[in-house]
Amino acid sequence: MVVVHGKGVVVKGRKRRNRRNTKAQTTVLVRHDGEWLIAAFQNTEYRWLLETLSAEFDSRMAPSILVS
Repeated sequence: MVVVHGKGVVVKGRKRRNRRNTKAQTTVLVRHDGEWLIAAFQNTEYRWLLETLSAEFDSRMAPSILVS
């Protein structure tokens, strides 16, 4: 099982990503018969202030980079 966290936005025209339209996604993947399948997906409003405060007080909550 793998849990993937991401941030993203869908914009139209000249609009750009900002704090108001950014979303946070959490996806749970499971391996079945050699293939990765999506078991669960959550899309919610991105809370930039919460991430900033969490990273400040608990380094385990800071965004991480996966290195293979």
